[in-house]
Amino acid sequence: MADKDKKVARRRYFLLNSSQPEIFSRILILFMLAVLITAWAFYLMANREIENEWYKAHSTLKYVSQMFLPWLIMANIAGIAIVATFLIFLTHKIAGASYRIKKDLEVIKKGNLSKKIKLRKKDQLHDVAEAVNHAFEEIRERMEKVAASVIDMEMKINSTLYYLGDGNDRERAREEAAKLISDIRHVKDYLESIAP
Repeated sequence: MADKDKKVARRRYFLLNSSQPEIFSRILILFMLAVLITAWAFYLMANREIENEWYKAHSTLKYVSQMFLPWLIMANIAGIAIVATFLIFLTHKIAGASYRIKKDLEVIKKGNLSKKIKLRKKDQLHDVAEAVNHAFEEIRERMEKVAASVIDMEMKINSTLYYLGDGNDRERAREEAAKLISDIRHVKDYLESIAP
């Protein structure tokens, strides 16, 4: 109960051996691209010949911001639109991989432990998929060992029954052993069904 209530403090916020540096750098590049697009558009607007603009604007504009604000808004909208487009592709590499992992885990949950999670080459989260695949490979190997042990026990019980011969106690022992063999076969069949 104490473990459930205990909060785990994150000690490192920047994980070098993960996909975080790549994602961080791409988002930073997109942010810088938005700033550059906005600055470039604002520069184009502000670099016009001031004399003609001044005479046109002088009679209708009360503040300088009335002249710059529409251009600044348009430049920001253009920058946001371009960055949002790139961001959709970037987040798809994460969301698509996450979706694939979730769907493959649902297949595994239904009993197909031989299912491997396969992501596209440019997707993120390859380290997570590899860790999950490795964990289920370990589980499959352990279950195969248990199934082999069950088969071995079944063979030993059968050979013991063969040597028991006849008699009242022996007959009861045979019935108990037959029940045990039946139970072992059910376990073996179950293990084979979930770990083909």
